[in-house]
Amino acid sequence: MTATHLKTFDFVGKIEDISDSISMISPEETPFVSMIGNESITQTQHKWFEDVLRAPGQNKQLQGAEFTDSTRNQPTERSNYAQILSETFKFSGTAQVVKLYGRKNAVDRESFKTGVGLRQDLEYSMVGNAQTAVAPLEATEGVFASVQAQIHADVTTDIGAVTAVDITEDNIVATHEKLYNAGSDANTLMIPPRIAKVIAGFASTEGKNRERNLGADGKSITNVITVYESPFGNALKVKKNRWLRARDVLLIDASKWKQLTLRPFSREKLAKTGDSDRWAVVGEFSLKHVNQKATGLITGILFDTDA
Repeated sequence: MTATHLKTFDFVGKIEDISDSISMISPEETPFVSMIGNESITQTQHKWFEDVLRAPGQNKQLQGAEFTDSTRNQPTERSNYAQILSETFKFSGTAQVVKLYGRKNAVDRESFKTGVGLRQDLEYSMVGNAQTAVAPLEATEGVFASVQAQIHADVTTDIGAVTAVDITEDNIVATHEKLYNAGSDANTLMIPPRIAKVIAGFASTEGKNRERNLGADGKSITNVITVYESPFGNALKVKKNRWLRARDVLLIDASKWKQLTLRPFSREKLAKTGDSDRWAVVGEFSLKHVNQKATGLITGILFDTDA
């Protein structure tokens, strides 16, 4: 090509202007896994025990009376199974040597993405689908009981049983009262994102004599509740969880939960079968609720779109 007045669109072999970075906005947080403790286990089934004090009552005795033996309760045995979580990925030999934008090492980047995804799978298994325990067998995958499956009926409020449309403040207070009566000190109100607007609405509920923060200039408004304090127990820090089952709200005492780790997540290079390499990231985990009356559950939340 010839030209007397060269312009940029006349050039051949221009160097491409490509950003040497990759943007990823997918959510990475795992609120429940991040707030609870971790404990190592050595078997695919882990057992523990929980006990309860007798109810108090009037205690008076005659002078010189014979002692009477009391009835003694035995601890309740609880258990949960370990669940294997894994993901594999594969690169051809050529794919591992070509230069790429935004990736100094494609295998390390895919390992990172896989690890984040598996951690979210672990979070989802704990709070997202109310799964029940399944013992691992030769042809059956082991499944650990989720949070919902380890909460006692005495501290559960099923508002779906009364055909409620939405969660109310009274539902939270009633469940907090159940926990208080059981001796629990819940400190976190964990909610699915769509409940956040409902909770924020508590600040303007008629008859509650509350005000919103309009800011120093009187032109801005804060439409969120980050701490909710009921008449029973600790103030509850409101925490959103994208992976929490949409029909549930949890009143959590995080100190009473343990992530049980049989095998932490690790990357393994698998046997070579051709001009490619395969990697697997695998871990094995379970979940323990130290006492099933330490965390409250509000379930059965319905919305107009559910009808």
